[in-house]
Amino acid sequence: MTSSSSSSNSNKLPLKIHDVFLSFRGEDTRNGFTSHLYHALVREGIRTFMDDGNLVSGKAISTELMKAIQGSRSSVVILSERYAFSSWCMRELCKIVECMDTSGLMVIPIFYHVDPSHVRKLTGRYKDAFRKHEKNDELDSEMEIWRDALKRVGHISGWTIAETDVEATIIMDFTAKISSLLDIRKELAQELARRSRLQNVVYVDHDLVNPANAPSVVGKLLDGECPEEFIKGYILPIRCLLPVEQLVKECDTRNRLGLLTEFLEQLVREGSQDVHLHNALGKIKIDSNNNPEHFLTTNQHYDSHVLGEYCESRQDPTLADLAYRRGQCDEKLINVTNTNSLLKPEARYVAERMDEVIYNGLLPQKLTELLENIVLQTSTISGNSDLHGLLMLNAMKEDPTRVMDYINRLDNFDGPAFGLLTQEAQLYEEAFAIYKKFKLNVDAVNVLLDKIRNIGRAVVFACSVKEAAVWSLVRKAQEENAKRGHHHNFENEPVDFYRSLERKKTAAADYDVFLSFCHDENIFDFECHLLKALVGKVIRTFHALEGELMMEGESTKALVRSRSSVIILTEEYVFSAECSEDLYKIVECMETCGLIVVLIFYHISPGQVRRLIGSYPFKVLEEWQGLNLNEKNWSNTLKTVANISGWTIEETDNEGKIIENVVADISSVLESTKDFKP
Repeated sequence: MTSSSSSSNSNKLPLKIHDVFLSFRGEDTRNGFTSHLYHALVREGIRTFMDDGNLVSGKAISTELMKAIQGSRSSVVILSERYAFSSWCMRELCKIVECMDTSGLMVIPIFYHVDPSHVRKLTGRYKDAFRKHEKNDELDSEMEIWRDALKRVGHISGWTIAETDVEATIIMDFTAKISSLLDIRKELAQELARRSRLQNVVYVDHDLVNPANAPSVVGKLLDGECPEEFIKGYILPIRCLLPVEQLVKECDTRNRLGLLTEFLEQLVREGSQDVHLHNALGKIKIDSNNNPEHFLTTNQHYDSHVLGEYCESRQDPTLADLAYRRGQCDEKLINVTNTNSLLKPEARYVAERMDEVIYNGLLPQKLTELLENIVLQTSTISGNSDLHGLLMLNAMKEDPTRVMDYINRLDNFDGPAFGLLTQEAQLYEEAFAIYKKFKLNVDAVNVLLDKIRNIGRAVVFACSVKEAAVWSLVRKAQEENAKRGHHHNFENEPVDFYRSLERKKTAAADYDVFLSFCHDENIFDFECHLLKALVGKVIRTFHALEGELMMEGESTKALVRSRSSVIILTEEYVFSAECSEDLYKIVECMETCGLIVVLIFYHISPGQVRRLIGSYPFKVLEEWQGLNLNEKNWSNTLKTVANISGWTIEETDNEGKIIENVVADISSVLESTKDFKP
């Protein structure tokens, strides 16, 4: 470059009359932290500019402040909680960022009682600040620029000061650090000036002021065969300010990544999660064979695609497998393991990732055959449940005719999950076979009744398993079938089974308590404990637990032969057809036959029911239009019941103690009315 052009460039650079420009919100820190920092810097001989508070504020940043920023070698931005609330501070910050890009201003943020992520992501108080600014239409044109400026400065590694920190100690350390940063730049400029190969000395000296340009400076130093120790001495003191990606690129293209080892490891110790940093460190460990397996397996911050491809380029498929496995790079891992015949590691990985691999159609036929050989023949991993499931999933997708064979031959797969999956795939016979194999008999009979639609097979299955819940579903299906005019031969049903149930239901002529409740899983434990307590006191209780076989009309017969009724009223109670009919009849028996009624309001306010507020008035009309109850009757029924004094159970109450009191209360009432028969 000619001397004239060099002189022209030099003239464009403003004279640096300040070493440090302090940017801060006066109301937050002027008389405290910023004042102490300013005097500490001045005592160290660092020329520092601090707004004295007498500058005239206005819509535009003052000429004096603009010149001060342009005439500074660095700027320390003290980001306090209310920094962004000041439009003056935001305009000042934008000028600082502009100078960082155009004149090499070095920017060091101090996060004063602020989480750095709040600045980077504009959350917390910084989000509140922009909500305030958004109400001012005059600021619309500046808002986006302000956001960008905050995000850029927020991403610069700086100093974080918590409320519990000793500020005097931090100020002392900070002053020493910034003094060192300013000195190292002077030394480097002198070194570059001595090297004749770097012709554009003025341009390089300009770059030295801005850490953003440090990578290109390092590249020129390497090209100029500058000693590595000198380069390390340049980058280590300002490591937190350097753009890692560009620095790594400059060294990587020159095959000099090893130079950055100390720099990278120091940033890792300081908590950096920069992906480019960890990629570079991984390449160094791979090249030097410094336990790369451990790094690739345990490090969570590198890019698996980058290091996997790097290992492939070095013809090391085993290391590539580790990198791709860590990042779940399914397609790349399968390709590299297939190409290099690493089939056993591939089989294990595909088993772990079977859902994604199968869904994306990545499982090769070659691996399918290998899995069959591993699973269907004796081997150390033949019983692996993931491999069993993988074979099942692959067969469902590629060849459904093989699923039944796998069901019969394999034992170690997730029965409930595959029962659902086969139903979704409309493989209903396979679903029935799975449920039957895993003795999930209710699920199995549901498939026969709802999917295969064969009541005859359902009857035979019910006879074989002899479960009440299964027979209950079969009986219900038979009754619905009969109503539709489809008759079924009942000769094969276990008549003795039903007769024994009928004898059980009618063994006692009367009941002491008719228990009415909604089959809601949220109160199932309470129902069971209450029932156990009643039976423990020899109180003859009629109840119908969910799934129990119930003959038509039996609930009504039991009610009219009961001395009392205990109603567990919940928010979901009115949404049960059985409960709604029971409740209407309970009120009828109470009014006509003298039935004793005990109310338990379970996690619901009695007043809420009385006034029909909350979920009742709307949902009742929607859910019970098909009942023989008009709105007025249903409303009156609820009001009548809700006005009966009873027990109220809140979420924080001791249910065991309340049950004990309820049962004692019922026993007392029954004893006092034992001669009364409704």
